[in-house]
Amino acid sequence: MSGGSVDRLTETQKRILRLVLLRFSSKDIGRELGLSPHTVDNHIKAAIARLRVNSRAEAARLLAEQDGEADYRALASPPPALPEPPADPPSLPSVEPGRDDLQDDKGFARRTLLPVPRYWGEENRLSIGQRLMWIIILIVMIALSLGAILASLRALNDLI
Repeated sequence: MSGGSVDRLTETQKRILRLVLLRFSSKDIGRELGLSPHTVDNHIKAAIARLRVNSRAEAARLLAEQDGEADYRALASPPPALPEPPADPPSLPSVEPGRDDLQDDKGFARRTLLPVPRYWGEENRLSIGQRLMWIIILIVMIALSLGAILASLRALNDLI
């Protein structure tokens, strides 16, 4: 990081960079200082150019180092504590690639009988009887839907 002198920054630019170091957004900095976010961004761009750095974070770090805040990293929040993993993770049902049956709690295989593939490239494993059953179900559903449409049209015709 080949930075310029912090002395060349205005007081407003320094205040803005101190807030950048605290991870404030341009919008939040603008609210804090009574400026528009666009004005804040212009001050940050000018500070980046004067300090000859590549980002707002580098400019803020350079200001912190030259201000004597040696431990500027302490301003960042520490990582959250992660819970310990369980000793025995719960067992999940296993699925082999290409198979669509799962084992339930009692060891019985249960099968999802869908007339369409669940993912691209899955082959149709329905038997002739299962295919006929789905065809009959679809015909009954279409007939019921058509009957409901005709009944509602007739009711509308009777109203007129």
